[in-house]
Amino acid sequence: MQLRRNTHGNRRAGPGNRFNGNFASLFPGAYQVIQSDLGLTYGGQTLASGTTPPVGSLTGALTTPPVPLWFKCTNAAPIGGAVFNAYADGLGVTPFMTGIVPTAGVPVALTGPCTGLSHAWAAGTAALDNVWKATSAAQADQSGNGKHASQAVPASQPVITAGLNGKVGLLFDGVNDYIQSTVGTLFTTSYLILVVGRITGAAVGSNAIVSGSPGNYAGTIYQDTAGTFSQYASGLGNSVAFFNTTNQRWAAKFTNSAADSLRIGSLATVTGVSAGGAASATRTIGASGDPGQYAKFEMFSVIYLPTATDYSAFDAALNSAGGYGSGAIAI
Repeated sequence: MQLRRNTHGNRRAGPGNRFNGNFASLFPGAYQVIQSDLGLTYGGQTLASGTTPPVGSLTGALTTPPVPLWFKCTNAAPIGGAVFNAYADGLGVTPFMTGIVPTAGVPVALTGPCTGLSHAWAAGTAALDNVWKATSAAQADQSGNGKHASQAVPASQPVITAGLNGKVGLLFDGVNDYIQSTVGTLFTTSYLILVVGRITGAAVGSNAIVSGSPGNYAGTIYQDTAGTFSQYASGLGNSVAFFNTTNQRWAAKFTNSAADSLRIGSLATVTGVSAGGAASATRTIGASGDPGQYAKFEMFSVIYLPTATDYSAFDAALNSAGGYGSGAIAI
């Protein structure tokens, strides 16, 4: 797979410096820092929807911040006569390129916010209003530990969204999308998980926003009933009455003891024994090890830390100008 990684913003904030947008600068002891807007690798195949759309292939790289690239067909014709517009607004409303008429299999160099990327369409007929959306194949771990999160299967890659404050998000469809890493090799029974994102739809008994690998569910946060999210412990873990599609900061401590806790946004922290021990090496974002437990979820960051970590500076950074903007995330 050819990597298409955006490297913008990979700097650490020094003492007294303004927050630079990289959460790793706040957590020098982090096991893993995954941000949707930093170290993003574009997927090599755009996600197509509509009537039998031709396969789209994306190549190249950006040196500028990642954007939610879309293409729309504006007529109905075979490739070679089909006309496309390109968008970077995450809405498909305001194009940055218009009147693209590609030849089958020949990459079209993109301009504007997508300079450095090229897109090609295979032979076939594109229907009016067919849409192709860029996905993420990988997110580079910003902690320095090299625990990158990735997904090699195009159909299971999350779509890149407009996000917040110029920082893109990753949209997991609740059907088959997830990304994985091996960060679990760095901890045993104790760890803190910070998640920033939002639920986009109900999925009772599913909606696993983070989890372990198949057969190991320690460290799972998921929707267990219509209005409740829990730390997994066979129905005995900490549960928070919650269902809200606004942006939240989730904080879950897993220690395999009474010190386990779960807090979502500004809701009260729930404490008690959950399931934190025997963490698997593989950690998954957007799904669990149980087949079918996929999250309807837009992710901005997932961070694994030692349980004793003070994350008050992180909370402040989330709603700062360098973060997601004033009041953007409930903490």
